[in-house]
Amino acid sequence: MAMRLLLTIAAIAVMSCPVLAEEPPPSREDTQPPAESTAPAPPAQAATGSDLRKVKDDDRMIDAWNLKVDQVEDMDGYGPDGKEVGEIEKVLEDSDGQIGAVVVEFGGFLGIGDTEVIVPLDQLQPGKKHFTTSLTQEQLSAFPAWEK
Repeated sequence: MAMRLLLTIAAIAVMSCPVLAEEPPPSREDTQPPAESTAPAPPAQAATGSDLRKVKDDDRMIDAWNLKVDQVEDMDGYGPDGKEVGEIEKVLEDSDGQIGAVVVEFGGFLGIGDTEVIVPLDQLQPGKKHFTTSLTQEQLSAFPAWEK
């Protein structure tokens, strides 16, 4: 809640200032090579969320990405056209404690009307400051919704 309030205040401050320069799209230099298959998993095969929970330990490593949970949460993501497609809100683990998915938030404005979906890690390629994916927002919307 406090994070959304801070983001809202920051967004209002930014919108009230004149635009000085447009940020260039992220370079491919700080991303890892794309996975073998970048096609989205059919939503029916994706985790439904009923057996998933948020990882509580921010210092826990996400082995598949070699990053800590706190390095991944709030990471912006860019789609195949270089435009932002969403932000990682939560890192998820299954009932066995295995990290295999994240909650990606997209759409909406200032946290209102946004959509949160469960996306398997193999659909995203991590970088130092952001992730990339071959998925569009339309394809992301086909993944199971995060309801918790």
